[in-house]
Amino acid sequence: MHKDSFNVLAIDDDPGDLELLRRSLDRIVGLHIAYHPVQDSAEGLDLLKKLPIDIVFLDYMLGAESGVEVLRMIRDSGDDRPVIFVTGRGDEYVAAESARYGADDYLSKSNIQPGPLKRVIEGATERANLRKEKSRLLEELKNMRKAETVATMAAGLAHDFNNKLTSLQGFLDLALALAKDEKLVGYLQKMNEPCVLMAEEIGRLLTLTVGTTSRHERVDVTSMVKNLKESLVPTVESNIRFDVKVEEGLQIFGSHGTVRQALISICTNAIEAMEQGGKLTLRANRMEAGSDVVAGQSSINGRSYVLIEVGDTGCGMAPETVEQVFDPFFSTKGMGTQTGVGLSLAVAWQSITGLDGHIDVESSPGEGSQFKVFLPIDG
Repeated sequence: MHKDSFNVLAIDDDPGDLELLRRSLDRIVGLHIAYHPVQDSAEGLDLLKKLPIDIVFLDYMLGAESGVEVLRMIRDSGDDRPVIFVTGRGDEYVAAESARYGADDYLSKSNIQPGPLKRVIEGATERANLRKEKSRLLEELKNMRKAETVATMAAGLAHDFNNKLTSLQGFLDLALALAKDEKLVGYLQKMNEPCVLMAEEIGRLLTLTVGTTSRHERVDVTSMVKNLKESLVPTVESNIRFDVKVEEGLQIFGSHGTVRQALISICTNAIEAMEQGGKLTLRANRMEAGSDVVAGQSSINGRSYVLIEVGDTGCGMAPETVEQVFDPFFSTKGMGTQTGVGLSLAVAWQSITGLDGHIDVESSPGEGSQFKVFLPIDG
């Protein structure tokens, strides 16, 4: 975005030079300048902390004090705003010193004119913006590398836990088969329940870190969505009502198990949002190519698709929560809760996008949430 308003700080011990700079800045066409001149470096550094200064003009020689020392203090404080050296020398030595200590440019006092000033301001601002963008991209790259490392470690741990859990479940099954005492059978069954839950969580973690190799086939979406109610009813409180309306004959080409598990995760999240009871709405319809409903989703545009909507009348989510709802490391649930984990929706997202689909979320605090799952019919 082009910037045309600037807060300019000038630090120079010569009031005549400060006045010359002011008059030249006032004559620049197309820029609005708020000018803050000071003759003392300490006062200038204080203004940098207090005011939203955009650019600094710093005298290279501040009497007994060096402008280089002032620049070093600015940079050592972590301040990356553009700094322009103003000098009476204007030679290659000043240019080298400017670059060495982190100045964005230098300007000879004999060249303080509207044209050169405008070029220097716009150029320094552009370089500062590029520095910020570079820092942002480097931080993103660092976070991506961290995420890759965590994913690799998580996949290894998940495989290791899965192997040990499989062995444990095998011996539990054997013990259940051999046990004759009814009380002992009950204890063994109680032991097996957390093992089943752990196996499901490990499965989600493996899906998230290494993906799935599910076989694609024709999936009857109509029957799947209708049967979701039967699967969910036994697990929910009686104060949850279901409202299901599904178009007949809906089919996609994909993985039945993958889609069903993704929808169960979304429905479970919706049910947990309705602690005081409410209504869970399930809708499924065929949408033709070019529909405005999914405008902007390049993976689906130009293709016919099935739209599955899961709505709840629960507590809803703030915009910042909606932005992170598919982040595997984000959860609004407290530690130690028995139901629902942050991985569930992350895996649902990965599963649906793995089928060239997309999930949209609409929610507001106190207004409930609506998840829209778009699945291309042609796979």
